[in-house]
Amino acid sequence: MTRPSPLPHDERRGTPRFKLVIRGRLLLPGRKDFIEFRTSDLSMGGVGIVHDQLLPAGAQARIGMMLMPDGVPEPFEAEVRIQHSTFGAMVLRTGLQFVDMSPEHQALLKRMLDVGTRM
Repeated sequence: MTRPSPLPHDERRGTPRFKLVIRGRLLLPGRKDFIEFRTSDLSMGGVGIVHDQLLPAGAQARIGMMLMPDGVPEPFEAEVRIQHSTFGAMVLRTGLQFVDMSPEHQALLKRMLDVGTRM
């Protein structure tokens, strides 16, 4: 099972981030094709992703991935805002801020991050 591991806290962030590498998909409004990504870190406020397509800062999108807080895959979806994208080491790194998710997915995210605090 992949477990999140704590990253150093950045005072500008409202919630601590945890290193977590899993695969997911992003869908921009008006598009039919998904953009595949892998995560670099995860928090209650958002997720860092690595991918291969330039994403427009400020745009909203929908993401989906499988979280496994108890070792059993559970689908997670959320509306996100693209905060920034930077190019480095032949990949794009993008910060996504969560802007909306169901209470069930918020509880799933919290359970996933709680696994990281127990490490």
